[in-house]
Amino acid sequence: MTLGGTVFTVFMLMQFTGIAAQGQVALPDGPCQVKAHPTWSVVEKWTWGRLCIGQIADLGVRDERSLDPRSTVGWDDERLLGPGFLESVLLHEPWTSALPRQGVRINGALFDAPVELADGRIEHPLQLSNSRFTKRVDFQRIETRSYMSLVRSHFQGQLNLNSAAISGELDMTDTRVSGRLDMVMTNIGAGLFMRRNAEFTDVNLRGARIGGHLNMIGASVSGTLWMNSASINGPLHMSGDAVFNNINLRGAQVDNQLDMTGATVSGTLLMNAATIGGNLHMSEARFGNPITGVFVQTGGNLELAGAELAGLDLTGAHIGGELLLAVPDSQPGWRDGARLILHNTAVDAIQDTPAPGDWPLELELHGFVYRMLGGMGGDINITDRGAQSYAQWLARDKPYTPQPYEQLAGVLKRMGHGKEANDVLYAGRERARDLVLEDKQHVVWVGQTALKYTIGYGLGSRYFRSFYWVLALVLTGTLLLRLSGQNRIVDEKGKPPLQLAFFYSLDILLPIIRLRSRHYNIDLQGFVRYYFYFHQVMGYVLASFLVAGLSGITK
Repeated sequence: MTLGGTVFTVFMLMQFTGIAAQGQVALPDGPCQVKAHPTWSVVEKWTWGRLCIGQIADLGVRDERSLDPRSTVGWDDERLLGPGFLESVLLHEPWTSALPRQGVRINGALFDAPVELADGRIEHPLQLSNSRFTKRVDFQRIETRSYMSLVRSHFQGQLNLNSAAISGELDMTDTRVSGRLDMVMTNIGAGLFMRRNAEFTDVNLRGARIGGHLNMIGASVSGTLWMNSASINGPLHMSGDAVFNNINLRGAQVDNQLDMTGATVSGTLLMNAATIGGNLHMSEARFGNPITGVFVQTGGNLELAGAELAGLDLTGAHIGGELLLAVPDSQPGWRDGARLILHNTAVDAIQDTPAPGDWPLELELHGFVYRMLGGMGGDINITDRGAQSYAQWLARDKPYTPQPYEQLAGVLKRMGHGKEANDVLYAGRERARDLVLEDKQHVVWVGQTALKYTIGYGLGSRYFRSFYWVLALVLTGTLLLRLSGQNRIVDEKGKPPLQLAFFYSLDILLPIIRLRSRHYNIDLQGFVRYYFYFHQVMGYVLASFLVAGLSGITK
C-alpha cells in the first residue's frame, strides 16, 4: 500500500471512530455520550440532556409551573425550542444515533416558527405533548417505524401529515388544531386517537389507511371532516359528546362498527357508497340536516332508536341486519317535514314499536324489501297491532306503488298471519281505487268498485261477498215472481209456488249449471221479464269475477 493510501485509510478510520463515539447511546442511568450543539439555546441544551439519557424533557416540571397550550399566557423564551432543534435530534447525526429507545419525549415546549420535517425518516418514538405550535407544522411524507403522540398540544396553524407512514399509533387525544389538519393518504399501522376534548377546524382524511381504531369519542370538528375513500381496519368511534359540523364518509371502508351514539352533527352527513362491516349505531344522536346514505352497506344493524332526525335517504342501501328504528323505551324523533327514503333498500328485519312516531309522516318505500318483522328489540305482536296500523304506515308512502303492500303481505304470510296479509293487500287496492277516481278514470273506477263489492278483490274470506249477491238476487227474483203472480206459470203439477219460484230464480242466475231445462222455456211477462234478463247477466258477471279472483287475476 502506498503512503498516500495509508494516510487516507487512517483518516477514514479516525472519522468513523469519531462519529461512532459521538453517536453512542447512553447506558441506563449513565451520562449522555453526545454533547449538545454549541449553537443551541440553554433550553435546547437542557432538553437534549434529558432526551439523551432516556428521560422526558418536561419543561413544566423544570419551571415548576404548568401552562395551558390553548392560552397565550406564560409562554416565553424559557419554553422556546427552535425549528432546527427537532430536525437535528430526529434526522441528523450524531444526535439521532444517540437517542435511546424511549425516543423524543418533550412536554410543555413552545415552537414559535414553522416546523419542517417533510420527507424525513424517523427511527424513534416521537411525543410532543402539552406543547404550543404557533406556525405551520409540516410532517408530510414522513416515515416512522414507531408511534407519534401529540397529546394535549395546540397547533395554531396547519398540521400537515399528508402521505405520512406511521407504523404505530398516532395519538391526538385532547389535541387542538385551530388551522387545518391534513392527513390525505396517510397510512397509520395501529390506530388514530382523536378523543376526549380534541378540537379541530377542518380534518382531511381522504384516502387515509388506518390499521386499527379511529377513536373520536368526545371530539369536536367545527368545520368539515373529510373521510371519503378512507379505510379503517378497526371500529370507527364518533360517539359520546362528539360534536361535528359536516362529515363526508363517501366511499369509506370501515371493517368493524361505526358508532355515532349520542353524537351531534349540526351540518350534513354524507355516507354515499360507504361500507360498514359491523353495526352502524346512530341511537340518541342528533342530526341537524337530512342524512344521505345512498348505496351504503352495513354487515350488521342500522340503529336509530332515540335519534333526532331531519331526514334519511337510504336509496339502494343494503343493511345486513336490522333496521332498528325503535325499542319500547326509545323512539326516534322526526322533525317536521322529515322524509325517510327506502327506495330499493334491502334489510334483513325491521324493529319498531306500535307508536306512530317511529316513522316520519313522509315515506318512500318503493322497492323496499325485508325478510321479517321484529328482532333484537323484541318480537312484534302482529295480531295485537292489527293490519290497520300497517295500512296507516303504508299510507305514508308517496307516491303510491303496489310493491310495498305486496312486500309486507308476503312477509306476513311467511310469518303465519294470512288474514293480516290479505287485509294489507285490500288496503292497497282501496288506495289504488281512490287514486283512479282522483285521476278521473271513471270506467276503471267502476270496474274496481265492482270487484270490491262482489268478491273483495279476491282476497281471503271476502270471496263470500259474492254469496250475499247470489242470495240477494235469488230472493229478489223469487219475490218478484210471487208479487206479480207469475210464479204459478213456473210449474203445472201443483207444487208449492214459492218453492218453485226460488229454484227458478236460482237456476236462471247460474250461468253454467241447469237445474231444470223447462225453466229456460218459460215466457215471463212485463217488467218481470226484463228483470230476469238483468238477473241472468248478473249471474255471468258474478261467475266471471269469481273465476278471475280464484285464478289470481284480480290480486
